[in-house]
Amino acid sequence: MQNSKSPVLTIGLCAKNSEKTISYAIDSIFRQDFPHDLMEVIFVDDGSTDSTLKMMKDAATKTDISVRIFSGPWRGLGKARNTVIFNAQGDYVLWVDSDEIITEQYARKQIDIIKKNPKWE
Repeated sequence: MQNSKSPVLTIGLCAKNSEKTISYAIDSIFRQDFPHDLMEVIFVDDGSTDSTLKMMKDAATKTDISVRIFSGPWRGLGKARNTVIFNAQGDYVLWVDSDEIITEQYARKQIDIIKKNPKWE
């Protein structure tokens, strides 16, 4: 579901064969206290042979955040992250690994820090 506002923040999650951990990472992304209408999430499945891609697709239907999913044969993390960068619509990109859990304030705090330090933009 795409929103009418341009996202401020793109969260990229690239994964391969992460069915044991990815649901925790996705849940932590979807629980962010950053305004959901100003976020987008881009999932990249990099050639998984387990249920990682299905889990991404299922999760995408259960959130009010705009989600896009890319998948294909394995090309490596660098290429997967480039897929996020080339397709990101947000002004900022944050990365979440498939075995990582972020706090509910993570995105908001990261954006606040960047905005308070304009030389970083």
